[in-house]
Amino acid sequence: MPGAPKTAVPASPRRSRRAPAALAAAIVVTLLAPAPGLAAADGSEPDKVEALRALREGNRLFDAGDYQGALARYQNAYDRIPSPKLFFNFGQVYRTLGRPVDALDFYERFLAEAHDAAPALRAEAERHRAQLQGAIASIEVTAEDQAGPVTGAEVSVDGAACGTTPLPRPVRVMPGPHEVVVRRRAGGAPFVERVEARAGGRAAVTARWPAAAATAPRPAPAIQPPPPSTAARAPVAPDARIAAGTRASSGLGVVVRADLDWRLAGAGAAGALTYAAGTRAELAAGGFLWPVQGHTIGGASLGGTIHPGGDGRWRPLLSADAQLYFDGGAHWAARAAAGLRCDLTPHLGLFAAAGVEHTSTTFAVGGARTAATFFVPALGVLGRL
Repeated sequence: MPGAPKTAVPASPRRSRRAPAALAAAIVVTLLAPAPGLAAADGSEPDKVEALRALREGNRLFDAGDYQGALARYQNAYDRIPSPKLFFNFGQVYRTLGRPVDALDFYERFLAEAHDAAPALRAEAERHRAQLQGAIASIEVTAEDQAGPVTGAEVSVDGAACGTTPLPRPVRVMPGPHEVVVRRRAGGAPFVERVEARAGGRAAVTARWPAAAATAPRPAPAIQPPPPSTAARAPVAPDARIAAGTRASSGLGVVVRADLDWRLAGAGAAGALTYAAGTRAELAAGGFLWPVQGHTIGGASLGGTIHPGGDGRWRPLLSADAQLYFDGGAHWAARAAAGLRCDLTPHLGLFAAAGVEHTSTTFAVGGARTAATFFVPALGVLGRL
């Protein structure tokens, strides 16, 4: 497109402060004119104009912190003009959204296909690629029976389809436990194995079937088409891609909670260390302080939280914990609550819950004994390492 800029002017300092600190450089507007070797039919003049408009709008939304909106505009630009330089933009958005597996995929495609990109931009992509390679893990999946390697077996990791054997490359995942399922085209029981993937490492899973299953008749293997060229594979919407375990880079975290009990003391404070046992369950161990009748009562707690449904930013929660008070002896208590959690970033979330607490003793307030069971709403903050 005549006169179209190869890169956008970086965001002004005033606006760039709104972007996360992890972004080392402002996202760029890529060159929309066809790269050398592409036919003129790859994009008409109206397509170039609309693509440039979508790209500029995407950059504006990115600077404003609307990353999902920016992603949709970049997809519109790619649909108009499929320039490989746009892969850098997709990598930046996915990295900011806390989806390093997808981000690494697009940075590598940018480096492999955008040969005429600016050297500074390629250097930036290489730096991000090196960082992400050390932060994620991979699982190499193969399949065999008594007759040898099995082709055409369907592979899924954590319920997401990854292709058929032989896979063109290992499956990239976040560090942590994962479930690998391999199903043969001939039918029968699937192969299931849980594997622990470590950051920067590669786990190996080989699906094997016993001799009895291997002797079952199988149809002649179909000719497998070659893997699609990465140049022809357009980016897809975020919800259609594998995003297993990408909420945070570690299962460890800290939770701070304020329990509001106006019948006894007004408010108490609790804190705990947490560990995410998967994407929908967390264990917590910590302590609390309650100001009761002019003095402070301390104690310890052990419990957990589950998220029964939803994988988005807003998720319901159910929690329960056992408590031990230390005041003139040890007194046990139990607490259960239900509420809602909002993940502001992959490392920070807020939650509100309403619960009921039951104690093994009663407290004297205003000359009367309180009931051993009382209502306790709570507000809290969860941070992940």
